[in-house]
Parts: sequence; structure tokens; C-alpha cells
Amino acid sequence: MADRTTTDDLDLSKIHIPEGFPPLTQPTKDENKFAKEKIKIEYVQPDDILEYAAICYEAFPDTFWDAFETPDRPSLEERTKRLAKHFLPWLSMPGYHAIKAVNTDTGEMMGIASWMENGKFPIYPTSYPMFPNYKFPSTYIPCTWRDDLVIPMGFDKTHNWSSEQVKEMYAHHSQKWFPEFEKYDIGRLAEMGETPHWYLAPLCVKEKYWARGVGKALSMWGIERADSATPPMPCVLEAFPNARPVYYHLGFRPTAHRGVCKETQLVRPAKGCQF
Repeated sequence: MADRTTTDDLDLSKIHIPEGFPPLTQPTKDENKFAKEKIKIEYVQPDDILEYAAICYEAFPDTFWDAFETPDRPSLEERTKRLAKHFLPWLSMPGYHAIKAVNTDTGEMMGIASWMENGKFPIYPTSYPMFPNYKFPSTYIPCTWRDDLVIPMGFDKTHNWSSEQVKEMYAHHSQKWFPEFEKYDIGRLAEMGETPHWYLAPLCVKEKYWARGVGKALSMWGIERADSATPPMPCVLEAFPNARPVYYHLGFRPTAHRGVCKETQLVRPAKGCQF
């Protein structure tokens, strides 16, 4: 992995919050936290996938969707259905762990996350013509937000989707969508190389449950598994600027690799390792 510098990067006063984004988040105060027994982490099931997508739309700011969807996009209900359809095939992929935080009192899904265990399961196409200059390991799980993977990953065949159905699923994506999520993979490859790691994308919590410990519970699910691996594995994610303080609190740090993901990429070193 690339070397890192941290002193200036951890100065919260230097974090630029884009217009339209919420203010800097802060670690949850003890008096606001749910008791541990009130949050149950479970795997997302196919019947959950529509709500999974709805939470993504609720948690991400409008400026995000305005940037990556077309002005003439369909209704939120239709876009949510399309996003759910997009994520559905990933639930059965090895190494992909979609989880949900459930309120044990009400049964409500309060938040979701997807952790990807890279370096263990053969999954990625070893021959991928769109990346002639990048050699992705076969065990590399790509950013699942990318809209170019249905055919390379064979999802169209496993779900009997016609080319017209695939086209419709992404018809509202702007030209910025693919380059944005492609760069996450390129940046992660530049930072991690073939180092096995756990990758978090996304983590979303319903607004009414912000600052209650739900996001931390979803984060720690993957961190604990990375720490207990033999040998322990680092964790990687991309974070909106306003979310950085929470991830700093969990041990994540900016990368010194000043590439395409310098504004978003954070890495938590493997247990027992230092930056």
C-alpha cells in the first residue's frame, strides 16, 4: 500500500463541504446511542432490496443524485425500483456482504451497508476490455455502483434480462455516473494493489436514526471481520467530506496516494499495523 501522511489531513477545519451537503458529522454522544441490544445486524434478503435502495436515496443528498442522474429522470419510485434491480444480483455473489441494521423493538430497517471481502473469492473478469491498462486481480470485487458490469458479471444471463431491460435500468444515469464509480476502482487498485482488504460501499442510515450509533454498528460489522482475519486485513471506503469525522473516529485515514480518489478515499490499516 502507498505511504500515508495524516497530520494536515485530519484537520477538520480544512475539510471542504460542497454546497448542498449536510454539515460535518460527529461521533455519537453516549446519551444519544441506542443500547447495543436495540440494534441487530442481519443480512439483506432479496425481499429487502427495495427498501435497501430507498434508504440509499434518502441518505444521499439531492446534490449527489442531481449530479449523476439526468434532468428528465423518472419518479423517485421508479428510480428506486431500478436501483433495487441493479443491486439484487450482488446478493448472491461470493464475498459480497449486504447487511442491515434492524431496530429490535419495531423490526424497522434503520440503515444498510455493503462490505466486500477482496482477495478471497474469484469473482472479477480477468479479461476486461474497458480497462486495457489496469490489471485487476480475479478476486477483486469492483465498486457495485458501477453501471457497466451487468454483462461482464453475467447478471443479464442469471436474471434473464434482455438488452432492452438492462438499458432501461440505467436510462436515467447521466454521463458522469460511470466515470465517478470507475475512478473508485482505479483509485483503490492504485492504493491497495493485490493486498487483500475489506471494502465498504455504501453505508446509509435513515435520517431519523442519524447520530444514534447505527452507522457505527454497520461499520464495526466489517471492521471486526477484517481484524479477525488471518492475517488481519485493512479496510477501504470512499466517504463524503461531511462523513469524515465519524470514519476518523473508527481509525480510517486519508491516503497519501494523491490520485483520482484523493478527496474521498479512506483506509483503515490492518490490525497491528501503523500508517
